[in-house]
Parts: sequence; C-alpha cells; structure tokens
Amino acid sequence: MCKKYNLFDFFRYSTTAFNNGLNLKTISNLYEAFIGGIYQVFGINGAIYVADKTLKKSFKLEILQDHSHPKNLLQELFQKSSKNNVEYETVALPNGFFGSSVSFEGKIYGEGYGKTKKEAETDAATNALEKLGK
Repeated sequence: MCKKYNLFDFFRYSTTAFNNGLNLKTISNLYEAFIGGIYQVFGINGAIYVADKTLKKSFKLEILQDHSHPKNLLQELFQKSSKNNVEYETVALPNGFFGSSVSFEGKIYGEGYGKTKKEAETDAATNALEKLGK
C-alpha cells in the first residue's frame, strides 16, 4: 500500500526504520499515523474515505464512530458547561428523507438530512460541530 501510493515520500521516519528491509509492523504504524493525520485534519468522514479508498475494504461506520460519533462529541461539548441535554427534532420529509435540527437550551445549532432518522441526526450534529468550529 505504502509503495503503491508512494506514501514513503511523504512520511518522516528514522533513518534506521528499515535497516533490516521493509518491516510490516513499521509500515503498519506509518499507515496508522497517516490515517490519524487525515482524521485530525478532515475528521472521521475524511479518514473513512481515505482508508476505504486505499485499503479497498468496507468499514462498518458504527464501529469506527463508537469513539467519536458526532452526536456524542456534541453532547460532551455542551455538558462541559451545563447538565442539560442536546435535543433533536427529526421529521419525515415528503421525498422519503428525514430532516433534523439539533438544539441546546432552546437555540438551534445545526440542521441535517438523511435517508434515516439516525443519518439526519448525525448530519445535524456534524453541522453543529462545524458551525462551532469543532
């Protein structure tokens, strides 16, 4: 993978990292750091996109989002200043999709759309986090 995409040209690693030839553990660690960097800059969706495109595997979004699901991140952000919960108002739209708005203490912070209620609420949370600069 790293060879195929010439990722070694973009990584900084010690001069002794490959003294004994290509080491799969080191390559794996470099790729993990690369995906971590993508996550830091572009978020979970960017990391999933790059991982899917480079590894050619299907990832279960629920598994990857367990630790950083936008709804959880938004709730944790607001719980730092209040014990109130984030509230979602989700409605079925005439086109078969769902629309959702997320509010906290009466103020709407984000809106989203999706094929399911869960997708719409996740999109609304992502929209709110973007507006908040998170």
